[in-house]
Amino acid sequence: MLTRFVGLCFFLFLLSTQTLRAQNESLPALGPAPDFQLTDQNGNSFSSHTLKGHVWIADFIFTRCLGVCPIMSAQMARLQRHLESEPVKLVSFSVDPDHDTPAILQDYAAKYEAGDHWVFLTGERQTIWEIASSNFHLGVGQATPEEMKQGAQPVLHSNRFVLVDQTGQIRGYFEGTNPDTIDHLAKLAKQLDAASS
Repeated sequence: MLTRFVGLCFFLFLLSTQTLRAQNESLPALGPAPDFQLTDQNGNSFSSHTLKGHVWIADFIFTRCLGVCPIMSAQMARLQRHLESEPVKLVSFSVDPDHDTPAILQDYAAKYEAGDHWVFLTGERQTIWEIASSNFHLGVGQATPEEMKQGAQPVLHSNRFVLVDQTGQIRGYFEGTNPDTIDHLAKLAKQLDAASS
């Protein structure tokens, strides 16, 4: 499991660096983002159809994560500041939904001062893992006891952010812990949004 996960992460790293090199080129369409129906941090039903017509950025985190998730969420908050005057949406999926109830996600959202354009989603674990792995092509899986003894978090997941355009096409994968990459992602999101105006 860990070997396949690392291999997939390396592949996505190559994709993201290719995207960064193409700074002045049009972003490729990498395939459709999934349709889904989940529950947000306020306990309301949230459909992917809500995102139609918007540029949006997705990541996969969980609130008990002591590793990369706090860094990713801090960088998502950085994106929120960059994009506060834009209609770009931010979507954080919990990969530990059995624990991450709407109330817990609401507290987590408050910790990062999430505004109206940043939603946190929970639901059935199988559904969210399918969204991550089969639809967004991001690694996710349960750590083995041996991996946890070596310091792994209980859920292994990608640290990539995914950029999706107004038509629901995936346009790039980006390192979710690098401030420079996040700043560049904000610029690309603004460019995509402006292109539809």
